[in-house]
Amino acid sequence: MKGITILLTTFFIMGILPCLSIALDKTGLVLYMSFDEGSGKTVKDLSGKGNHGSFKGNPKWVNGKIKGGIYLAEIGDFVEVADSPTLDIEKDLTLAIWANVESIPNSACAFFMKPTAYMLHTVPSGNNCQEDILVFINGDYGPWPTPNTKAVAKMNEWHHYAATYDGKKFDLYIDGKRVDGYDRNPNGKIDQDNSPLAIGRDNRDCCKERNMPCAIDEATIWSRTLSETEIRELMNGGLTAVEFQDKLSTTWGDIKGN
Repeated sequence: MKGITILLTTFFIMGILPCLSIALDKTGLVLYMSFDEGSGKTVKDLSGKGNHGSFKGNPKWVNGKIKGGIYLAEIGDFVEVADSPTLDIEKDLTLAIWANVESIPNSACAFFMKPTAYMLHTVPSGNNCQEDILVFINGDYGPWPTPNTKAVAKMNEWHHYAATYDGKKFDLYIDGKRVDGYDRNPNGKIDQDNSPLAIGRDNRDCCKERNMPCAIDEATIWSRTLSETEIRELMNGGLTAVEFQDKLSTTWGDIKGN
């Protein structure tokens, strides 16, 4: 019976491995939160870098875009990640997240915020059914740059938001498509900031009373600039396949041990 179990499991793994060959390259991945825990007040970082998060306020576990997610309703609801060297990125940065934003009642908020280093920021467009998504990256070469973006996305719908910086150029993506970008002149590194990373909140001293009722899922930070093709792969669950492949390694080890 043991031999049959191993044989059948081997066929199963061999059958699905070709499907996993298109998994997104994890090089440069420093934070990946799938929000699939479903309970508790800790969010696991699946990147292997140990950047686990903790609930602040009262986030709720909900259905996300891909399996589980969390819902942030009130001021003070967010996920906090302690500062670490892997989050202190000088250039070649990608931020990405799935979000369903209900409203931005306090003028602005943020998906990611590391106060003087980088953020993926949101402001309302002036239309009740739309939002502008802006990305700001601070560098040691001058003040906060503000892109003049015209990118909008409807509220109360799931959208995938991503922003990249390669030391010279900013690019902004919504639902896997580049929607805006600009060159930064002079070029420069991103400031280093030992503040915690906030996900779902603008945690600067000036702006802690802001909130953004929303559900979020599949939050990632990378220390490299993903291409548009890679961002589409990420949006379509590319890291879900990588996570499953990692689990297969553990499963196969258990099988051989038996």
